[in-house]
Amino acid sequence: MQCVQKMIQVGVLFFFWVAVHSRVWAEPQAGSSDSGSALRKTTWRAQILRGRESQIQGLTFVESTIPVVLVLKEEVLRPAVELVGYYSRPGWRLVAQGYSLLGKMPDETEFKFFTYLNSALNQLTLVAWGPSDQKEEEQVMILSPEAKEFRISPPWGESVISLGAGSFSYFQSDYGYFSSLPLLLHVNYSTPRWKLPVGIYTALQSTILTTQSNPKDLSPQIVSGNLDLTYRFRPKLSSPYRWNVLAGGSYLTLISNASPFGFANLLAFEFGAFVDYVISTESSWVARLHYSPLGSLTDFSQHGIQFRLGWTTTLSNFHRIELLISLLNYHFLQSDQVTKVQSNIWGLTLGYAL
Repeated sequence: MQCVQKMIQVGVLFFFWVAVHSRVWAEPQAGSSDSGSALRKTTWRAQILRGRESQIQGLTFVESTIPVVLVLKEEVLRPAVELVGYYSRPGWRLVAQGYSLLGKMPDETEFKFFTYLNSALNQLTLVAWGPSDQKEEEQVMILSPEAKEFRISPPWGESVISLGAGSFSYFQSDYGYFSSLPLLLHVNYSTPRWKLPVGIYTALQSTILTTQSNPKDLSPQIVSGNLDLTYRFRPKLSSPYRWNVLAGGSYLTLISNASPFGFANLLAFEFGAFVDYVISTESSWVARLHYSPLGSLTDFSQHGIQFRLGWTTTLSNFHRIELLISLLNYHFLQSDQVTKVQSNIWGLTLGYAL
């Protein structure tokens, strides 16, 4: 048992270390040629329209009809296109939206860059500069009537209500063992994530109904809560990971309901991390870890661990559902520094984001 606990502690510290040391990447900008796996494919198409007059000499595009992709930017999926072409004119350079396009490909006359679509008809200005500061300018139109952006979560933040079933086991040194099969209720709220990298996360979890217990006729309830500040790292376009770290406080209490054991109002500092692994535009894997040192930072025998792992997907109405496995594990000494308490809840919940 002690070996298992040590493995859990090492895993907790490693998970947090990876989160803290995860590199902070920049968001994709117009003009970037990074076409990594974070781009979401769509069935939409865009058409490049060029006027017959005032075209830049020597400028060609590989295709006039191009696919539209969705790019995650500040919790909004924005439509974008990648323009690929050639500009063969010795001594001249080609610029779009402040970015020099040439010299980034093995063929120095080839260019690739992304640009966002802000409406059904978008205007892009390309400028060619000659060796003696000659200037040629062309207005390229990009037509895509179907393209639109999607906000992943509402502007006031996101609340998730989850229900499920669990397994509760409890040990108290002056009582013994208790176990039950309760139903679980979990509610959490996160502030909007696209405005600032710093946010607030708060959660409340409780057992609400005991379906089976040993000893019988006992139905204690565990209630836990969290209040944390969160920090979101900016992801690289090519990375499917969305890393966040957190720090705040946790709360745990046991409502005995006439049971001959229990404790009340355990408050502790906590820290941790959570990550989304993006599968597609709609779906991702999610993991969340909270760790509370209930003794000293080096006393791993007293701890609180909350872990949630699962899958989430966005419905056609842009609300999310999530299916999660959770663990709530606490080992500590009561205030008399003699009575040992071990509380453990495994749960399987289905949640709906409001």
